[in-house]
Amino acid sequence: MSFEKDYLKLGQEILKDGEVVQGRNGVTKQLFGCVLKFDLQKEFPILTTRKSFYKSVLGEFAALMNAPFDNVQHMKDFGVNYWDLWTGENGRLKVDYGNEGERVLNSQGDTQMSEIIRMLKEDPHSRRIILDYWNPDNLCNTEDPLSLPCCWYSLQFHVREDKYLDIIWNQRSCDLALGIQADALLAAMFSIVIGNEVDLEPGRVTMNLGNTHLYEEHWEKFAMQAEREPLKSPVFELTLEKGASYKAFRPEHIILTGYEHLEPIKYLLKA
Repeated sequence: MSFEKDYLKLGQEILKDGEVVQGRNGVTKQLFGCVLKFDLQKEFPILTTRKSFYKSVLGEFAALMNAPFDNVQHMKDFGVNYWDLWTGENGRLKVDYGNEGERVLNSQGDTQMSEIIRMLKEDPHSRRIILDYWNPDNLCNTEDPLSLPCCWYSLQFHVREDKYLDIIWNQRSCDLALGIQADALLAAMFSIVIGNEVDLEPGRVTMNLGNTHLYEEHWEKFAMQAEREPLKSPVFELTLEKGASYKAFRPEHIILTGYEHLEPIKYLLKA
């Protein structure tokens, strides 16, 4: 099986067996506790059964890696326009995505991200190489709430065979039609870009998915997409200099060769 075939199969399972729930922002069919996997040595996790506008997702990864930030203009500077849905007055954007990774931890100025890089270089077999964006203090701040609590909230890094950088990706809320296809690309970029900095090859990614759902507005279109046969996965190349900081990554550093896709399917973005 491939990532895309497993992704489409999961959507069919949700449509068939998912519990119908009236939620915060609409009616969904949902399953809880799902898993998607892919191996970056064998495939790039991009959809071919509809066109993927992947460059904006690569821009989002670059924007998050260049935290801290507190305004949506930061996202726009990296070519990302869909965060307007969650912005406040004057473009204010309060999120833990990215920002928690660059939060200073001690008097030496270490951050979560700098510690991850250090451990991957100096203690690669540690079982404590974890990036955690979930900050309860911010979640409970009713006077100055987050614009959007993290949907994907933590990653664990694992070095396999002293060669590959594997990742476990944890996500609480999973919009299958729109969100997961972008989240898989973001997860892949962590393995590709961080691996490049610490001299490891991209490895296997396991996505642990909590509430995995399809919005009512997406049911008919996803059923149509699931009937399509995926095309061959494109080949990716990272042109970023070997050993370069993750902060140096830009969307143009990923080149896809042979990306072909079927006709576009437009899904309504739910805030």
